[in-house]
Amino acid sequence: MNVVEKTEEINIAEKKILTNSEKVKKGIKSVLKKINIKKIGAILLIFVSCYISMELLNGITEFTIGEVSTFADVSLWISRVLKKVFFSAIVLFPLYLIMKSLVGKTKFTCTFLYTIIIIFSIANYIVTKVRGISITISDFYAIKTAINVAKGIKIKFGWDFFFGILAFVVSNIVLWKYIKFDEKKSKKRIRFSEALLGIILIYGIFNSQVLSDIKIWDINVSYKESGVPIVIARMIHDLKVPKPENYNSEQLKEVLAQYKDDTDEYEGKIPNVIVVMNESFADVNDLFNIDVSEDNLPYYHQLINGEDVVSGFVHSSKYGGGTATVEYEFLTQNTVSFLPSGAIPYQQYIFTPIKQSMVSIMNKLNYHSYGIHSWYKSGYSREKIYKLLGFKDIMFYEDMPNLRLDISNYSSDESTYEYIYNILENKDENEKVFQFVVTVQNHLPFWNIDDNGTQFKPKDQEVNGYLQDANRSDQALKKLVDYLKEYDEDTILLFFGDHQPPLDLENKYGSNGKYSVEETSYVVPFIIWANYDIEEKSGIETSTNYLQNILYSVANMPKDSYTKYIDNLQKDIPIITQNYYIDKDGKKWDINDRNSPYYEKIIKYGCMTYYQLFEN
Repeated sequence: MNVVEKTEEINIAEKKILTNSEKVKKGIKSVLKKINIKKIGAILLIFVSCYISMELLNGITEFTIGEVSTFADVSLWISRVLKKVFFSAIVLFPLYLIMKSLVGKTKFTCTFLYTIIIIFSIANYIVTKVRGISITISDFYAIKTAINVAKGIKIKFGWDFFFGILAFVVSNIVLWKYIKFDEKKSKKRIRFSEALLGIILIYGIFNSQVLSDIKIWDINVSYKESGVPIVIARMIHDLKVPKPENYNSEQLKEVLAQYKDDTDEYEGKIPNVIVVMNESFADVNDLFNIDVSEDNLPYYHQLINGEDVVSGFVHSSKYGGGTATVEYEFLTQNTVSFLPSGAIPYQQYIFTPIKQSMVSIMNKLNYHSYGIHSWYKSGYSREKIYKLLGFKDIMFYEDMPNLRLDISNYSSDESTYEYIYNILENKDENEKVFQFVVTVQNHLPFWNIDDNGTQFKPKDQEVNGYLQDANRSDQALKKLVDYLKEYDEDTILLFFGDHQPPLDLENKYGSNGKYSVEETSYVVPFIIWANYDIEEKSGIETSTNYLQNILYSVANMPKDSYTKYIDNLQKDIPIITQNYYIDKDGKKWDINDRNSPYYEKIIKYGCMTYYQLFEN
């Protein structure tokens, strides 16, 4: 080959390279045109703005400006933000794809998804401000209850609320006014592909280890650490409660068969039984450094030091709300520790008659059973649930015309207890009655102040309002006990608080060290008093699921097989709540801690509660 031929060959090769290069450039331009950078920019704008709004409105920002003072703080903040951004993206992007497949337009999908998120975030902001606990999935089941109790609540909106709303407004203005691109409806095959990809991604998330690793024992902390979207995904995933590991219903039946049921054809002496679960009744002065002007619970303190009294403290699974869940634990002896965080059994899992409960036991012993709640029957679906529990008579606000409103605008304890007196006075002579009474007087908000009453904490209006409410409960308790003292039949009273009021007393005043920080906000009093001789005891530490068993023991009443199982469990593990359990040596454990010497026993109880709720 001569030089001319060689040169011509090189020229041909160079022309091919140039031609291929042009084709590559055109290909890249074509791909970029199809990808549409402006659309991607619009999606990223809305996602970033949406993330900022969620952080602000859900109160889950990691640090205030003053707290980010060192390089380590900045590094920690960045790592946490990146983690939450990732968690948020893997949930929101599949939802975007599915919505986009339905409407076919990018801008509309971005705004629509953002609007849904902002509505939830505003609701969560308000709920968290009011009760101190963020929204969980089960709250959607309780929407009627939420509407009923919303009257009179005052909300203080902070800068975070307004900046969260501002981010939503500004980003959507920018999206619709300044980011311009072709908004033709996507072709069907593209929309189908988007929907399919979105479904595949959601399926992958719901079956991934990432979702399983999300902790939701404290919903406020969970939102802060992991972000709202992934936590909600975890709660949705948990709506269906799986059978516990190594669950065997036949083995559980064999365990229960080991305990003789003493309620069968029992003919011994039994007293009238009255149980009062008092809304937000707590001895907060005994737990926090509030420095009140005088004791707001003088009769309670007198009573627990008197005769024929058994008293102590209940570690509740709830703080600031969730009364129905506490009811469930007390009436069934089943802890909610093994249910998803925020679960409300009344509304999520109970659809058929409940075979085993305090009501079934009392009915079996020929008590006339009454379920009484001085709030609307729609609250937590109680009318339906009380019937499924088997109460022979039920009464709610609508059925109690003589109720009087307290200064809090809720039915007063005093007027609620008058229905207890009426039942006792009008029952048949040989009839025994069991009354389960739930009050509402001390329900939030606590802004209404009695100017003529004692000012227990005048510089803190909300705390002062609660202390006045609790003081009126204390006075009503005295009238109830005074009435029963004069009643001519043996009657035993169990009185306890369901949870503490949502006043954030730990942060405002600090605990006095009587309990650990994890426990202090979950401790409420209980009293068992009788108008006949019983052995006095005090200082008992227990949890709601055990109160029924303690009551039977104090009253020398017969116990069924399940209660005897609970009695045996209580000896080793005297306290079980959704947040922790404490063994007989006073050591506190997480419910899933395999290092606990009582792990097998606690897991067996979890199997038993599953059996009682879903299969018995």
